[in-house]
Amino acid sequence: MEIIEEIRKGYTCGYTAITDYLRKIRPKKQEAFIPLEFENLGRTSK
Repeated sequence: MEIIEEIRKGYTCGYTAITDYLRKIRPKKQEAFIPLEFENLGRTSK
């Protein structure tokens, strides 16, 4: 049974129960990695 159908019937549990369940079934978010590249801008490192 889908969650929305359960809610429409008259879900009696708390909000936390729903968010905990969704946290378990949703795919995990992947951390984004963006390599940064900088031009020298005329400065030299010593």
